[in-house]
Amino acid sequence: MKTDFDGTVQWSKKYGGTNNEEAYSITPTFDGGFVMAGSTTTFTGPPLNGPSNVYLIKVNDSGDLQWSQSISVSAHDVAFSVKETFDHGFILTGATDGFSTATSELFLVKTDSSGITEWIRSFETIGYSHGKGQNVIQTRDSGFAVVGYESGIGDTSIYLITTTSTGLILNTLKYTIITNQNLLQTYGYDIIQNNSGNLIITGAVGGFYGGLFFTYSPFLLETDSSGIYVASRYYSLNSGDCRSYSVKQTNDGGYIIGGVMGIIIR
Repeated sequence: MKTDFDGTVQWSKKYGGTNNEEAYSITPTFDGGFVMAGSTTTFTGPPLNGPSNVYLIKVNDSGDLQWSQSISVSAHDVAFSVKETFDHGFILTGATDGFSTATSELFLVKTDSSGITEWIRSFETIGYSHGKGQNVIQTRDSGFAVVGYESGIGDTSIYLITTTSTGLILNTLKYTIITNQNLLQTYGYDIIQNNSGNLIITGAVGGFYGGLFFTYSPFLLETDSSGIYVASRYYSLNSGDCRSYSVKQTNDGGYIIGGVMGIIIR
């Protein structure tokens, strides 16, 4: 759906086939169109013929379909983020769990400007059973930085990977945000590169509020361009499920984050 600056709908389109298609990410492209990424259960096929594939769709500025691609990573595949790259191709990240839901891995897919796959990289988690890529950016050195989280029994950590322009690993790091709560879970949802070249990550850190209620608080985490820790801060809003899903740098050099705020029912 496309709206004008007042929110009035200019056009609305549907894409896909006879089964389930889902879009989780959309970004404008250099030619004035848009590219979307998510998953498809209609257009699945070789090489693994899994139940769901990554679904990549390109439309023009009127929402008319220009092309679509179904990309097989493993078996159950879904993309949560897509960005246009410097060469006008696309980089995607998400999760693939093979033919079993017991484990999952974070992946990167690079395509050309027509959505044809150039390379696929999947990354094993560091001592955890589940990994998910939530957002990816191309960094100024033409490499990539992807953030998400990895989880095991009762524990979840931020998962940060930096790579070369061809997806070869430079650093694989995991972080937890230390709070005054009993820390159990930390999720990374969004990543940007700031004006100085450092990486800024936002998400949610969970723990027991007052030892009784499990709650989440938004946070900001800064690393250098290679992913090495610089600083972090979390924001205790004394509320329920409070998560930050998006971060942007403001004109004054600060940051603005947005997400969801729940309440605690006592």
